[in-house]
Amino acid sequence: MSFHPRLIWRIARDPLRVLERAGARGPVVAVRAGGRRFIFIRQPAIVREVLVKRTDRYAKGFGLRGTRPVFGDGLLTSSGETWRHDRSALRAFFDAERVDDVDRLADAAVARHRPRLTPAGGEAIDLERWAADVVWSVLAAAFFPGWPAERLDHMHRLVDALRADLALLFQVRRYLPWSVMRRRAVIVHLDRLLRSAADVGASPTGLAGRCGQCGPREIDQLRTFLVAGYDTTAWALAAALSALDERVGQAPRSRWTLDDAERHCRETLRLYPPIWIIPRRAMVDDAIHGLRIARGTDILISPYLVHRDPDLWPDPLRFEPDRFLPARRDEIRPGAYLPFGLGPRSCIGERVALALCRRVVAAVADGFVVATRRARLRLQVGLTLRSRLPLMALLAPRAPTGVALAARGEPPLAVVA
Repeated sequence: MSFHPRLIWRIARDPLRVLERAGARGPVVAVRAGGRRFIFIRQPAIVREVLVKRTDRYAKGFGLRGTRPVFGDGLLTSSGETWRHDRSALRAFFDAERVDDVDRLADAAVARHRPRLTPAGGEAIDLERWAADVVWSVLAAAFFPGWPAERLDHMHRLVDALRADLALLFQVRRYLPWSVMRRRAVIVHLDRLLRSAADVGASPTGLAGRCGQCGPREIDQLRTFLVAGYDTTAWALAAALSALDERVGQAPRSRWTLDDAERHCRETLRLYPPIWIIPRRAMVDDAIHGLRIARGTDILISPYLVHRDPDLWPDPLRFEPDRFLPARRDEIRPGAYLPFGLGPRSCIGERVALALCRRVVAAVADGFVVATRRARLRLQVGLTLRSRLPLMALLAPRAPTGVALAARGEPPLAVVA
Protein backbone atom coordinates (compact mmCIF):
# COMPACT_ATOMS: atom_id res chain seq x y z
CA MET A 1 0.00 0.00 0.00
CA SER A 2 1.55 3.30 -1.10
CA PHE A 3 1.47 6.44 1.06
CA HIS A 4 0.16 9.71 -0.35
CA PRO A 5 0.07 12.47 2.31
CA ARG A 6 -1.38 14.99 -0.16
CA LEU A 7 -4.20 12.77 -1.41
CA ILE A 8 -6.86 14.36 0.80
CA TRP A 9 -5.89 17.81 -0.48
CA ARG A 10 -5.93 16.57 -4.08
CA ILE A 11 -9.35 15.02 -3.59
CA ALA A 12 -10.62 18.35 -2.28
CA ARG A 13 -9.19 20.22 -5.28
CA ASP A 14 -10.13 17.89 -8.15
CA PRO A 15 -11.68 14.56 -7.11
CA LEU A 16 -12.37 13.45 -10.67
CA ARG A 17 -8.71 13.83 -11.65
CA VAL A 18 -7.62 11.82 -8.59
CA LEU A 19 -10.13 9.15 -9.53
CA GLU A 20 -8.92 8.94 -13.12
CA ARG A 21 -5.28 8.69 -12.02
CA ALA A 22 -6.13 5.92 -9.57
CA GLY A 23 -8.06 4.07 -12.24
CA ALA A 24 -5.14 4.25 -14.63
CA ARG A 25 -2.99 2.31 -12.13
CA GLY A 26 -5.14 -0.81 -12.22
CA PRO A 27 -8.51 -2.36 -11.28
CA VAL A 28 -7.62 -2.33 -7.56
CA VAL A 29 -5.48 0.48 -6.11
CA ALA A 30 -4.73 0.82 -2.38
CA VAL A 31 -3.37 4.03 -0.87
CA ARG A 32 -2.99 5.58 2.58
CA ALA A 33 -3.60 9.27 3.21
CA GLY A 34 -4.31 11.40 6.25
CA GLY A 35 -4.12 8.36 8.51
CA ARG A 36 -6.82 6.57 6.51
CA ARG A 37 -6.73 3.60 4.15
CA PHE A 38 -8.45 3.84 0.75
CA ILE A 39 -8.98 1.17 -1.89
CA PHE A 40 -10.19 2.24 -5.34
CA ILE A 41 -12.00 -0.67 -7.00
CA ARG A 42 -13.23 -1.11 -10.56
CA GLN A 43 -13.07 -4.90 -10.82
CA PRO A 44 -16.68 -6.14 -11.33
CA ALA A 45 -16.32 -9.33 -9.28
CA ILE A 46 -15.16 -7.38 -6.21
CA VAL A 47 -17.74 -4.65 -6.85
CA ARG A 48 -20.51 -7.24 -6.67
CA GLU A 49 -19.13 -8.78 -3.49
CA VAL A 50 -19.10 -5.40 -1.73
CA LEU A 51 -22.41 -4.02 -3.02
CA VAL A 52 -24.51 -7.17 -3.45
CA LYS A 53 -23.26 -10.20 -1.54
CA ARG A 54 -21.58 -8.83 1.59
CA THR A 55 -23.59 -5.74 2.38
CA ASP A 56 -23.60 -6.59 6.09
CA ARG A 57 -19.81 -6.12 6.14
CA TYR A 58 -19.68 -2.73 4.43
CA ALA A 59 -21.41 0.42 5.66
CA LYS A 60 -21.92 3.69 3.84
CA GLY A 61 -18.67 5.54 4.02
CA PHE A 62 -16.36 8.38 3.06
CA GLY A 63 -18.05 11.32 1.33
CA LEU A 64 -21.61 10.82 2.53
CA ARG A 65 -21.03 12.49 5.89
CA GLY A 66 -20.91 15.85 4.16
CA THR A 67 -24.43 15.29 2.85
CA ARG A 68 -26.02 14.48 6.22
CA PRO A 69 -26.77 18.14 7.08
CA VAL A 70 -29.03 18.19 4.00
CA PHE A 71 -30.45 14.65 3.99
CA GLY A 72 -30.54 13.83 7.71
CA ASP A 73 -31.72 10.23 8.06
CA GLY A 74 -32.96 9.93 4.48
CA LEU A 75 -32.33 6.75 2.48
CA LEU A 76 -29.08 8.09 1.06
CA THR A 77 -27.43 8.47 4.46
CA SER A 78 -29.29 6.20 6.91
CA SER A 79 -28.30 2.64 7.77
CA GLY A 80 -29.32 -0.38 9.82
CA GLU A 81 -32.89 -0.90 10.93
CA THR A 82 -33.83 2.73 10.16
CA TRP A 83 -32.82 2.27 6.53
CA ARG A 84 -34.51 -1.14 6.17
CA HIS A 85 -37.81 0.07 7.61
CA ASP A 86 -37.95 3.24 5.52
CA ARG A 87 -36.85 1.51 2.31
CA SER A 88 -39.60 -1.07 2.69
CA ALA A 89 -42.22 1.56 3.48
CA LEU A 90 -41.31 3.71 0.47
CA ARG A 91 -40.91 0.97 -2.12
CA ALA A 92 -44.56 1.16 -3.18
CA PHE A 93 -44.10 4.73 -4.40
CA PHE A 94 -41.55 3.56 -6.98
CA ASP A 95 -43.04 0.31 -8.26
CA ALA A 96 -43.82 -0.55 -11.89
CA GLU A 97 -47.31 0.98 -11.67
CA ARG A 98 -45.75 4.41 -11.18
CA VAL A 99 -44.11 4.31 -14.62
CA ASP A 100 -47.42 5.03 -16.35
CA ASP A 101 -47.89 8.01 -14.05
CA VAL A 102 -44.41 9.22 -14.89
CA ASP A 103 -45.11 8.95 -18.63
CA ARG A 104 -48.23 11.06 -18.24
CA LEU A 105 -46.50 13.65 -16.07
CA ALA A 106 -43.45 13.77 -18.35
CA ASP A 107 -45.64 14.40 -21.40
CA ALA A 108 -47.34 17.27 -19.58
CA ALA A 109 -44.00 18.73 -18.46
CA VAL A 110 -42.54 18.60 -21.97
CA ALA A 111 -45.66 20.27 -23.38
CA ARG A 112 -45.38 23.02 -20.77
CA HIS A 113 -41.69 23.72 -21.37
CA ARG A 114 -41.53 22.93 -25.10
CA PRO A 115 -41.79 26.59 -26.27
CA ARG A 116 -38.52 27.39 -24.44
CA LEU A 117 -36.61 24.98 -26.71
CA THR A 118 -36.89 27.37 -29.65
CA PRO A 119 -36.74 30.97 -28.37
CA ALA A 120 -38.14 33.63 -30.69
CA GLY A 121 -34.69 35.18 -31.11
CA GLY A 122 -33.14 31.88 -32.17
CA GLU A 123 -30.57 31.92 -29.37
CA ALA A 124 -29.07 28.86 -27.70
CA ILE A 125 -30.71 27.44 -24.58
CA ASP A 126 -29.16 25.92 -21.46
CA LEU A 127 -30.07 22.23 -21.69
CA GLU A 128 -29.28 21.58 -18.04
CA ARG A 129 -31.60 24.37 -16.89
CA TRP A 130 -34.36 23.17 -19.21
CA ALA A 131 -33.94 19.56 -18.10
CA ALA A 132 -33.97 20.57 -14.43
CA ASP A 133 -37.22 22.50 -14.89
CA VAL A 134 -38.85 19.55 -16.65
CA VAL A 135 -37.78 17.18 -13.88
CA TRP A 136 -39.03 19.59 -11.23
CA SER A 137 -42.42 19.84 -12.96
CA VAL A 138 -42.73 16.04 -12.79
CA LEU A 139 -41.62 15.85 -9.15
CA ALA A 140 -43.95 18.66 -8.12
CA ALA A 141 -46.94 17.03 -9.81
CA ALA A 142 -46.10 13.62 -8.33
CA PHE A 143 -45.30 14.71 -4.78
CA PHE A 144 -47.57 17.74 -4.34
CA PRO A 145 -50.66 17.52 -6.57
CA GLY A 146 -52.99 20.40 -5.83
CA TRP A 147 -50.39 22.72 -4.36
CA PRO A 148 -50.56 26.42 -5.27
CA ALA A 149 -48.06 27.43 -7.95
CA GLU A 150 -46.47 30.13 -5.79
CA ARG A 151 -45.62 27.61 -3.06
CA LEU A 152 -44.15 25.20 -5.58
CA ASP A 153 -42.05 27.99 -7.09
CA HIS A 154 -40.79 28.93 -3.63
CA MET A 155 -39.92 25.30 -2.92
CA HIS A 156 -38.18 25.03 -6.29
CA ARG A 157 -35.89 27.94 -5.39
CA LEU A 158 -35.05 26.36 -2.03
CA VAL A 159 -34.30 22.97 -3.59
CA ASP A 160 -32.13 24.65 -6.22
CA ALA A 161 -30.20 26.34 -3.42
CA LEU A 162 -29.50 22.98 -1.75
CA ARG A 163 -28.56 21.48 -5.09
CA ALA A 164 -26.02 24.28 -5.58
CA ASP A 165 -24.72 23.67 -2.04
CA LEU A 166 -24.14 19.97 -2.75
CA ALA A 167 -22.31 20.83 -5.97
CA LEU A 168 -19.60 22.23 -3.66
CA LEU A 169 -19.36 19.02 -1.62
CA PHE A 170 -15.57 18.76 -1.97
CA GLN A 171 -14.81 22.48 -1.74
CA VAL A 172 -13.63 24.15 1.45
CA ARG A 173 -15.94 27.15 1.10
CA ARG A 174 -18.99 24.91 1.64
CA TYR A 175 -17.86 24.32 5.22
CA LEU A 176 -17.19 27.96 6.16
CA PRO A 177 -19.52 29.45 8.80
CA TRP A 178 -21.58 31.65 6.49
CA SER A 179 -22.17 28.75 4.08
CA VAL A 180 -23.28 26.53 6.97
CA MET A 181 -25.65 29.22 8.24
CA ARG A 182 -27.14 29.80 4.79
CA ARG A 183 -27.68 26.05 4.29
CA ARG A 184 -29.39 25.71 7.66
CA ALA A 185 -31.71 28.62 6.88
CA VAL A 186 -32.71 27.07 3.54
CA ILE A 187 -33.43 23.71 5.21
CA VAL A 188 -35.57 25.38 7.89
CA HIS A 189 -37.67 27.14 5.23
CA LEU A 190 -37.98 23.99 3.09
CA ASP A 191 -39.03 21.82 6.04
CA ARG A 192 -41.65 24.38 7.01
CA LEU A 193 -43.11 24.15 3.50
CA LEU A 194 -43.09 20.35 3.58
CA ARG A 195 -44.94 20.28 6.89
CA SER A 196 -47.54 22.70 5.57
CA ALA A 197 -48.69 20.29 2.84
CA ALA A 198 -51.79 19.23 4.73
CA ASP A 199 -52.81 22.85 5.23
CA VAL A 200 -52.97 23.65 1.51
CA GLY A 201 -55.00 20.70 0.33
CA ALA A 202 -52.28 18.41 -0.99
CA SER A 203 -53.78 15.30 -2.54
CA PRO A 204 -53.40 12.16 -0.39
CA THR A 205 -52.31 10.34 -3.57
CA GLY A 206 -49.09 12.36 -3.63
CA LEU A 207 -46.03 11.16 -1.72
CA ALA A 208 -46.24 14.28 0.42
CA GLY A 209 -49.99 14.00 0.94
CA ARG A 210 -49.62 13.33 4.68
CA CYS A 211 -46.79 15.78 5.22
CA GLY A 212 -48.68 17.61 7.92
CA GLN A 213 -48.43 14.50 10.11
CA CYS A 214 -44.81 13.73 9.15
CA GLY A 215 -42.12 13.45 11.78
CA PRO A 216 -38.45 14.37 11.33
CA ARG A 217 -37.57 11.11 9.55
CA GLU A 218 -40.38 11.48 7.04
CA ILE A 219 -39.31 15.05 6.34
CA ASP A 220 -35.74 13.80 5.82
CA GLN A 221 -37.02 11.31 3.23
CA LEU A 222 -38.97 13.95 1.36
CA ARG A 223 -36.00 16.29 1.38
CA THR A 224 -33.77 13.50 0.10
CA PHE A 225 -36.12 12.66 -2.78
CA LEU A 226 -36.60 16.29 -3.72
CA VAL A 227 -32.94 17.26 -3.68
CA ALA A 228 -31.01 14.07 -4.56
CA GLY A 229 -33.65 12.69 -6.91
CA TYR A 230 -34.00 16.03 -8.65
CA ASP A 231 -30.24 16.53 -8.93
CA THR A 232 -29.36 13.09 -10.32
CA THR A 233 -32.28 12.92 -12.76
CA ALA A 234 -31.77 16.47 -14.02
CA TRP A 235 -28.12 15.77 -14.84
CA ALA A 236 -28.90 12.43 -16.51
CA LEU A 237 -31.57 14.04 -18.67
CA ALA A 238 -29.38 17.03 -19.58
CA ALA A 239 -26.50 14.76 -20.60
CA ALA A 240 -28.85 12.58 -22.64
CA LEU A 241 -30.24 15.61 -24.46
CA SER A 242 -26.72 16.87 -25.15
CA ALA A 243 -25.82 13.48 -26.63
CA LEU A 244 -28.58 13.89 -29.23
CA ASP A 245 -26.07 16.05 -31.08
CA GLU A 246 -24.52 13.78 -33.71
CA ARG A 247 -21.07 15.21 -32.95
CA VAL A 248 -21.41 14.27 -29.26
CA GLY A 249 -22.69 10.78 -29.69
CA GLN A 250 -26.05 10.03 -31.31
CA ALA A 251 -25.68 8.52 -34.77
CA PRO A 252 -28.15 9.76 -37.42
CA ARG A 253 -31.49 8.00 -37.00
CA SER A 254 -34.34 8.12 -39.47
CA ARG A 255 -36.93 7.34 -36.81
CA TRP A 256 -37.21 7.05 -33.03
CA THR A 257 -39.03 4.63 -30.78
CA LEU A 258 -39.23 4.54 -27.00
CA ASP A 259 -36.85 1.57 -27.06
CA ASP A 260 -34.35 3.70 -29.00
CA ALA A 261 -34.69 6.42 -26.39
CA GLU A 262 -34.18 3.96 -23.53
CA ARG A 263 -30.95 2.62 -25.05
CA HIS A 264 -29.81 6.19 -25.60
CA CYS A 265 -30.46 6.99 -21.92
CA ARG A 266 -28.70 3.83 -20.72
CA GLU A 267 -25.62 4.68 -22.77
CA THR A 268 -25.69 8.23 -21.40
CA LEU A 269 -25.77 6.77 -17.89
CA ARG A 270 -22.78 4.61 -18.79
CA LEU A 271 -20.59 7.51 -19.89
CA TYR A 272 -21.98 10.18 -17.57
CA PRO A 273 -23.37 8.43 -14.47
CA PRO A 274 -24.82 10.94 -11.98
CA ILE A 275 -23.69 8.66 -9.15
CA TRP A 276 -19.99 8.86 -9.94
CA ILE A 277 -18.71 7.35 -6.66
CA ILE A 278 -20.11 4.80 -4.20
CA PRO A 279 -18.26 4.95 -0.86
CA ARG A 280 -18.24 2.08 1.61
CA ARG A 281 -16.36 1.40 4.85
CA ALA A 282 -15.30 -2.09 5.92
CA MET A 283 -16.85 -2.92 9.29
CA VAL A 284 -14.81 -6.14 9.71
CA ASP A 285 -11.62 -7.62 8.34
CA ASP A 286 -12.40 -9.28 5.03
CA ALA A 287 -10.82 -10.95 1.99
CA ILE A 288 -12.35 -10.89 -1.50
CA HIS A 289 -10.76 -12.76 -4.40
CA GLY A 290 -7.36 -12.50 -2.77
CA LEU A 291 -7.75 -8.83 -1.80
CA ARG A 292 -7.29 -8.34 1.97
CA ILE A 293 -9.41 -5.54 3.39
CA ALA A 294 -8.77 -4.38 6.95
CA ARG A 295 -11.55 -3.12 9.17
CA GLY A 296 -11.97 0.64 8.79
CA THR A 297 -10.73 0.73 5.18
CA ASP A 298 -12.60 3.12 2.90
CA ILE A 299 -13.72 1.39 -0.29
CA LEU A 300 -14.32 3.71 -3.26
CA ILE A 301 -16.26 2.15 -6.14
CA SER A 302 -16.67 4.44 -9.12
CA PRO A 303 -19.32 3.76 -11.77
CA TYR A 304 -17.55 6.46 -13.80
CA LEU A 305 -14.34 4.39 -13.90
CA VAL A 306 -16.01 1.00 -14.27
CA HIS A 307 -18.08 2.23 -17.21
CA ARG A 308 -14.96 3.53 -19.02
CA ASP A 309 -12.80 0.46 -18.50
CA PRO A 310 -11.59 -0.85 -21.90
CA ASP A 311 -11.38 -4.37 -20.47
CA LEU A 312 -15.13 -4.26 -19.83
CA TRP A 313 -16.42 -2.02 -22.62
CA PRO A 314 -14.96 -2.11 -26.16
CA ASP A 315 -14.06 1.41 -27.31
CA PRO A 316 -15.40 2.74 -24.01
CA LEU A 317 -15.38 6.47 -24.86
CA ARG A 318 -17.52 5.95 -27.94
CA PHE A 319 -21.21 6.72 -27.51
CA GLU A 320 -22.94 3.56 -28.72
CA PRO A 321 -26.54 2.97 -27.52
CA ASP A 322 -26.67 -0.37 -29.36
CA ARG A 323 -24.54 -1.84 -26.57
CA PHE A 324 -27.89 -2.21 -24.82
CA LEU A 325 -29.72 -4.10 -27.56
CA PRO A 326 -31.43 -7.20 -26.09
CA ALA A 327 -29.26 -9.43 -28.28
CA ARG A 328 -26.12 -7.96 -26.68
CA ARG A 329 -27.09 -8.12 -23.00
CA ASP A 330 -24.83 -11.11 -22.40
CA GLU A 331 -21.83 -8.98 -23.42
CA ILE A 332 -22.20 -6.86 -20.26
CA ARG A 333 -20.44 -8.54 -17.35
CA PRO A 334 -22.24 -8.64 -13.97
CA GLY A 335 -21.02 -5.67 -11.96
CA ALA A 336 -19.81 -3.75 -15.03
CA TYR A 337 -22.88 -1.48 -15.27
CA LEU A 338 -24.06 0.29 -12.13
CA PRO A 339 -25.35 3.81 -12.82
CA PHE A 340 -27.86 3.41 -9.98
CA GLY A 341 -25.63 1.30 -7.77
CA LEU A 342 -26.16 -2.43 -7.18
CA GLY A 343 -27.74 -4.66 -4.59
CA PRO A 344 -30.21 -3.80 -1.83
CA ARG A 345 -28.93 -0.23 -1.52
CA SER A 346 -29.29 0.61 -5.21
CA CYS A 347 -31.29 3.72 -6.08
CA ILE A 348 -34.94 3.18 -5.16
CA GLY A 349 -36.06 5.52 -7.95
CA GLU A 350 -34.16 3.79 -10.76
CA ARG A 351 -37.21 2.63 -12.69
CA VAL A 352 -38.98 5.97 -12.41
CA ALA A 353 -35.89 8.03 -13.34
CA LEU A 354 -35.19 5.92 -16.42
CA ALA A 355 -38.83 6.13 -17.52
CA LEU A 356 -38.79 9.92 -17.19
CA CYS A 357 -35.54 10.29 -19.16
CA ARG A 358 -36.71 7.91 -21.85
CA ARG A 359 -39.98 9.74 -22.34
CA VAL A 360 -38.47 13.22 -22.50
CA VAL A 361 -35.58 12.21 -24.77
CA ALA A 362 -38.00 10.51 -27.15
CA ALA A 363 -40.16 13.63 -27.34
CA VAL A 364 -37.21 15.98 -27.93
CA ALA A 365 -35.47 13.69 -30.44
CA ASP A 366 -38.76 13.28 -32.26
CA GLY A 367 -39.30 17.00 -32.56
CA PHE A 368 -35.91 18.69 -32.81
CA VAL A 369 -32.42 18.55 -34.26
CA VAL A 370 -29.94 19.32 -31.45
CA ALA A 371 -26.65 21.16 -32.02
CA THR A 372 -24.53 21.77 -28.92
CA ARG A 373 -21.80 24.39 -28.69
CA ARG A 374 -19.20 21.84 -27.57
CA ALA A 375 -18.68 18.38 -28.98
CA ARG A 376 -17.21 17.06 -25.71
CA LEU A 377 -18.44 17.51 -22.15
CA ARG A 378 -15.99 18.88 -19.59
CA LEU A 379 -16.93 17.31 -16.27
CA GLN A 380 -16.65 18.07 -12.58
CA VAL A 381 -18.12 16.49 -9.48
CA GLY A 382 -19.99 17.40 -6.34
CA LEU A 383 -22.69 15.13 -4.99
CA THR A 384 -23.25 14.18 -8.63
CA LEU A 385 -21.38 14.38 -11.89
CA ARG A 386 -22.01 17.60 -13.80
CA SER A 387 -20.68 19.81 -16.57
CA ARG A 388 -18.07 22.46 -15.81
CA LEU A 389 -19.70 24.78 -18.34
CA PRO A 390 -23.35 25.39 -19.27
CA LEU A 391 -24.71 22.85 -21.77
CA MET A 392 -25.74 25.38 -24.40
CA ALA A 393 -27.47 24.14 -27.56
CA LEU A 394 -29.47 25.30 -30.54
CA LEU A 395 -32.58 23.28 -31.36
CA ALA A 396 -34.27 23.32 -34.76
CA PRO A 397 -37.75 21.83 -35.24
CA ARG A 398 -38.07 18.74 -37.39
CA ALA A 399 -41.10 17.00 -38.79
CA PRO A 400 -42.93 15.04 -36.04
CA THR A 401 -42.46 11.30 -35.93
CA GLY A 402 -44.37 8.51 -34.29
CA VAL A 403 -43.11 8.13 -30.74
CA ALA A 404 -46.67 7.99 -29.47
CA LEU A 405 -47.48 5.35 -32.10
CA ALA A 406 -44.34 3.40 -31.21
CA ALA A 407 -45.43 3.40 -27.57
CA ARG A 408 -48.55 1.52 -28.68
CA GLY A 409 -46.55 -0.93 -30.76
CA GLU A 410 -47.33 0.77 -34.08
CA PRO A 411 -44.60 1.69 -36.59
CA PRO A 412 -43.25 5.21 -36.12
CA LEU A 413 -43.23 7.74 -38.94
CA ALA A 414 -40.03 8.63 -40.75
CA VAL A 415 -38.05 11.67 -39.61
CA VAL A 416 -37.51 14.39 -42.18
CA ALA A 417 -34.62 16.45 -40.85
